[in-house]
Amino acid sequence: MPAVIRNALAAALLAVSTTLVVTSAPAQAAPPDYYVTVTHYYSDSSHTNRVGTWLRGPCPDRDWDHLSGVRTPFSTSGIHPCP
Repeated sequence: MPAVIRNALAAALLAVSTTLVVTSAPAQAAPPDYYVTVTHYYSDSSHTNRVGTWLRGPCPDRDWDHLSGVRTPFSTSGIHPCP
């Protein structure tokens, strides 16, 4: 009986860890003051259909952390002056 419980626990742990790895977003460094990181998200790896944009960073008038659209695993990022 203990082997069955151990195997079930191992399978559950594997499923949870796989889900966390697959769904996590890549880490990005914080941009310098007065710049924002702009990340564009695309529907697939061809990067032809943009489905989301995320702006984040410290600016004089406000701190940006805004997502329009959706996040996907297919993205490009760049650092730009505050809007």
